[in-house]
Amino acid sequence: MKFLKDSGFKGVKIHPDYQNTFIDDEGYIKILESAKEYDMIVVTHAGVDDGYIGQPVKCPPELAEKVIKKVKHSKFVLGHYGGHKQWDEVFNRLAGLDVYFDTAFTLHEIEEELFKKILAKHGEDKVLFATDCPWRDIREDKETLISYNLKKETFDKIFYKNALGLLGNIGD
Repeated sequence: MKFLKDSGFKGVKIHPDYQNTFIDDEGYIKILESAKEYDMIVVTHAGVDDGYIGQPVKCPPELAEKVIKKVKHSKFVLGHYGGHKQWDEVFNRLAGLDVYFDTAFTLHEIEEELFKKILAKHGEDKVLFATDCPWRDIREDKETLISYNLKKETFDKIFYKNALGLLGNIGD
C-alpha cells in the first residue's frame, strides 16, 4: 500500500466475487487497515454479482457492516449503492454508517423511492455517482438520477463534490 501511495495512487479496488473471498476475510481486513494507515480509498463490489448467480454473495450487507465497524475506514466505498439487489438490507444495516455508496449499476434497477429512502438515511455526503462503464450508459444513468428531482446541492454532491472530497488534493 505504501508503494501505491508513493506512486501517486489514490486507492485500490477489490472484488470479493472475482477473488473468491468473503469481504470479512483477514486478507481484506489487512488491505483496509493498510489503506486506512496510508489514507487511501478502497472500493469494493458489494451485493449480488450477476455473473455469480446461485453462488454465495461475497460482500453482502451483513458482512460489510461487520467490516465497517471493525476497521472504521472513512475512505471505504461500497459499490452498487451498498449492495447490488440487496437494498432493503443496505437500508437496514448500512445506511448511516461511515462508508460511501456509489451508484454503479444501480439506477436502472432500484426503485426511485427506495433510492431516496436510502439516501435520506445515509446522507447525501456519502453517495458517489458511478456507472460501471461499459456495462451501463453514462448518459442514461445521469438522466435517471436527474429525473429524481433532488435538490441542486444534492446533485452537485453526488455528481462531483463528494468525489472531490474523497480524493483530497487530486493535483498532488
